[in-house]
Amino acid sequence: MPSVMLKATSDAQYTEIEFDTPVHYPKFTIFSIDEKEGKYSDACSIIYTDKDGKVSEPITRSAGNIANSEEECADAVNWNVEIDEKDIKKIQIILENKAEVMEGEEFSESMILFDKIEVCS
Repeated sequence: MPSVMLKATSDAQYTEIEFDTPVHYPKFTIFSIDEKEGKYSDACSIIYTDKDGKVSEPITRSAGNIANSEEECADAVNWNVEIDEKDIKKIQIILENKAEVMEGEEFSESMILFDKIEVCS
């Protein structure tokens, strides 16, 4: 799977990954969850659907509620996502910009990156 970048200003943006055959216990990293007061504040949610069509509750993280990793982005945080479920058919990744922007100001762009999903067969 090629790297995917999501960008959002005032509207949420999302991408979906659908699997031909259900996967088990998927793991992946969302890179560069970040915030800058009055400009942008990344909030990333994961929703998954199993082979029977059951949709999970959203799992949401933002820069303020993830321990910072010491990897490539020093000012941002990376979220190591591990879904502890079997028979996953679809994963949806949603990016929202939760910044409170002052009147007359414009939203800056929120942006995250992810690639490589590890799964058990």
